[in-house]
Amino acid sequence: MSSNIQVQWSLNSLANWDFVQRIVNAASTDNVQVQAIVACQEVGVNLAIGADIMRKVTQVMIPSPQPTPVKFIRASIGFSPNDSATQLATSLDGVRFLALAAALVPTIKPYASAQVLEILLKQTKLKLTATPPLPHLRDLFGALEARCHQCDFTAIISGYELLLGGILRTPIGETGTGHDFAFPSTEQQNVAKNPVLSGTPSPKSIAGLIDVFRQVARIGESTVTGVTIKIRGAAAWILAFVEWCLGFPASIYVEGHSEPILEQDVETFSIKAIILHPNNKATNTLEAIIHHHHIEDITRLLGSIDKKEIRFMVKIDDYISWLLEDHRFTQYNNKRFNTRMTRMLSEALSYAIPHILALKNDGIGSLCNKNTPARWVRSEVDSVEDLVISPLPPLEVIANVCAKFLKLKRETFRFSNLEGRHISDLPLVKAYLESLDKRCECKKCYQGPSQDKVRAYQCLRRGFFLSLAFIALDIIAYSLLDCPISLRVWKCRDRLRGMDIQKRIASILGPEEKDVRKSKSARGSEGQDESDGDSEREDESYGDSEQEDESNSGGEWEDESDGDRISENGTDKEVDSQIIEVMDIYDWARSLVGHAHIDDEDRSLIMTSAKGQVVYPLIFEALRVETHGYLRLCVRPGVLRYNNSLYDVVSCPETLEYPELMQTYTYPNLTRFGKVTEPKDLHPNFNVSWVAETQDNREIELYMVMKDSKKPSFTVKRNPFDLLHHLSSTLLLQDCSHPGHTKLSEDRDCRYAAPWHDHSNANNSHSSVDIIAIASSDLIRAFALCCTAEPKVLRRTACLECSLRVCWRMPNPIHVLIL
Repeated sequence: MSSNIQVQWSLNSLANWDFVQRIVNAASTDNVQVQAIVACQEVGVNLAIGADIMRKVTQVMIPSPQPTPVKFIRASIGFSPNDSATQLATSLDGVRFLALAAALVPTIKPYASAQVLEILLKQTKLKLTATPPLPHLRDLFGALEARCHQCDFTAIISGYELLLGGILRTPIGETGTGHDFAFPSTEQQNVAKNPVLSGTPSPKSIAGLIDVFRQVARIGESTVTGVTIKIRGAAAWILAFVEWCLGFPASIYVEGHSEPILEQDVETFSIKAIILHPNNKATNTLEAIIHHHHIEDITRLLGSIDKKEIRFMVKIDDYISWLLEDHRFTQYNNKRFNTRMTRMLSEALSYAIPHILALKNDGIGSLCNKNTPARWVRSEVDSVEDLVISPLPPLEVIANVCAKFLKLKRETFRFSNLEGRHISDLPLVKAYLESLDKRCECKKCYQGPSQDKVRAYQCLRRGFFLSLAFIALDIIAYSLLDCPISLRVWKCRDRLRGMDIQKRIASILGPEEKDVRKSKSARGSEGQDESDGDSEREDESYGDSEQEDESNSGGEWEDESDGDRISENGTDKEVDSQIIEVMDIYDWARSLVGHAHIDDEDRSLIMTSAKGQVVYPLIFEALRVETHGYLRLCVRPGVLRYNNSLYDVVSCPETLEYPELMQTYTYPNLTRFGKVTEPKDLHPNFNVSWVAETQDNREIELYMVMKDSKKPSFTVKRNPFDLLHHLSSTLLLQDCSHPGHTKLSEDRDCRYAAPWHDHSNANNSHSSVDIIAIASSDLIRAFALCCTAEPKVLRRTACLECSLRVCWRMPNPIHVLIL
């Protein structure tokens, strides 16, 4: 046992002023009730928790590293060394309770966890306090939630899901139709996961399990020799909870299987779990049979099972394993199948991702430009696209993520160009699609007998491209995350506004649909024998195709041209006609880390704290615009504290009211500066600051505010989130071959303007340019970008003449230049 766990509190310790002070400080830090903390300490004495788990709690859940400062809002992210968890961790009983919370909160949420605890408290003779009200218990679990995610109880659940998934999953259609390699999609889920595997027990059932484990693990003389649990649902959760509480896994048996799935030999007592077949018509009740010496076994009906799909946070490696298995690209403990599918998926993604990145965004340019620094356009043949700011990180970063998802060495994976081909033309992909075509039984594809009786299955070919699009978007979204190794992601397919972009990407990656494919006609002529399908023979057929292209295995192939190059013109007219909204990818990344559905209010979410992590745009830290990655998200473990209080949301209203709108359009009058001749800073009296206003419900409203030191009544307020929206229509000109202070050689059709001025006159002209002269501060430049929705050029150190030339050379001239 870890040395930092102290002896249990004395019953007289309430008389100790130091104890009282510490527990009151802990309650104040988390805004919870002292009574709830004391009650949870007392209930811990009756909990059975494995010794290794208790050690893990003290080593992983309790430490409180120095919080990470968030300078722009003057807040911090992390864990307090004086919170409820650290106070509970000062005793063995408190650590046992924390271990229970670490299993409950990340999976059944704080309220259901409080219901479990309420049942346990009513069964416990409390000596120091009465049973707290349910809302107080819920608040305590809510305060512990961020720390609970650090213990990774969910990793054990994921392991059991992978172990049991191949056995308990019901394939598409009826048994024996050969749909064991289908690709489900968010549009149509035809794969019915066995209800015995998913879900969680009810709070009453969990409390019953805890009581059973208490009897089994009792120290001293006991008549209990073991327990048998009959599982009719939530198998993965229950098996993980057994291992968490008792310190070792149960022996697992599945109804209808002669051999155990997992067998354990424990000297002191036995734990058996029998997973009943989903067709078993028995009641939906969790059942435990406690075995005794010399007396009759006792059967207890513990409670019901909620078979709704469980969602939780996991580490990225566990997520990747689940993702590939859930899309049928891997199978548990099937190395041969997994190797073949990895090679095929590697080939598909090495071409699909560059194809996606070459799509046009909703501003200027494509989603990701060439991996070259923004520079001056030196000649007419050079493209202004080189100056477009990419919302995504450089290609090398995305390629590294792709290799991580495929579990390949980085040096063996390269992006390549389609060069006018389709994904389906690639050798390994083509062979695999042909194998899917043979077993597809959707109404459009099936050409065998009894076509009028074919059910509306998901088309396997369409499902493949939907899955490919989903994984590609996950890879691109993950590349946006700036995070430590402790990052955890949301294990589910739910993506905020994700279905639309997934469908569009899938339609671009997939070939044009054909009414009848030759392979389907061939299948129809082969009759019913082929429809029954010999899976092993079809697998071997796909394997033969791979052998013919052995040189392309493992993602080691590369295009004849530069492998990191993206085609500027796309591959066909369909690509050029597709517009991808960059904020859809941003929302996908927020969904990946479990922060998608914070609320449905009409506002911009700038910073959110949920599920043990705080997320916000990385660009707000320095407000310096770079050539790549302005959509990158900073993800940090912990909770958000501002002025020593906890907050969950930092936002800004989508629509701000400007009571002095007409005044701001005309102030200040810059005509006194005369003609534009050189870069200047015309606003030395203006300064920009972040203004935070605390709200109810642990929320903060945040604004960027411009003020004039010579005119205190003048204020311009902007939504900082507009910066992300407006950068998609911005060109970044870093330098040129001339000194930055070079004056204009002749008069130009341009005028000085303030960031908030109305640019309609310039926009309606042929070549006039409004010049926002604020060269002294990145913060003021960022404010100007928030104010300017129209296309613009952002200058770094280039001369004024070259900057204006960029504005005029665009196919549609740009009329705003930010110095």
